[in-house]
Amino acid sequence: MLQTSNSITPVLIIIAGCNGSGKSTYAPTLISNNHYPKEVFHFDGDKVFKEEYEKLDDSEYRELYAKKYTEDKFAALKEECIKSKTSFAYETNFNNNPHVIINEFKASGFRIHLHYFCLENLLLAEERVAIRHSKGGHFVRKEEIKYRFEEGYKNLDSLFQAPHKLFIYDNSTDSLGLREVLRMEQGNVLIYESENNIIHNLKLLESLQLKIKTDLQRVKNKGMNK
Repeated sequence: MLQTSNSITPVLIIIAGCNGSGKSTYAPTLISNNHYPKEVFHFDGDKVFKEEYEKLDDSEYRELYAKKYTEDKFAALKEECIKSKTSFAYETNFNNNPHVIINEFKASGFRIHLHYFCLENLLLAEERVAIRHSKGGHFVRKEEIKYRFEEGYKNLDSLFQAPHKLFIYDNSTDSLGLREVLRMEQGNVLIYESENNIIHNLKLLESLQLKIKTDLQRVKNKGMNK
């Protein structure tokens, strides 16, 4: 049974983004560097899936069984963390009804922090997955990469005000590393890197683009009225 201190508000840490965006690479650093409670259970679904997949005999049902095992393990650990009030971090493409989990943890008294990793286009996601697969990583079909890429951004655009804190990163350029381009708290913009255009270049983020524009204009007007 997981245990944590009842005096610390538990946090649901969602590490989201399309395939190839760097979630697994940077997740441990994000969790350790953001002053989260000492006890955080980190569920890496890709790792669990890969380990289970490699244990199974080759068959047409191999992927299906590994996926079902991963989903069942995630569900069990999620329920255990909610029950024990243990902070929980998980990685996701954010494409499959993420509002359900957000609402479930909110109702149980968790704070919600969403870290979203962006890539500037679908081709880059496909290239990174292909490189990862050539080095022994798990394979993802192109149609699945496309679906997750588009649905993830659509869900981000509809849910960006749901978490208590939102962090958006650009991980499109290997030489520059991970760059934070937006931070919001309680639905308001705190940090925005105006020289980075990734959010405004992604057509699926229209509502978020409007929110940024509105908040920045409000801050500008407030400054002019002083």
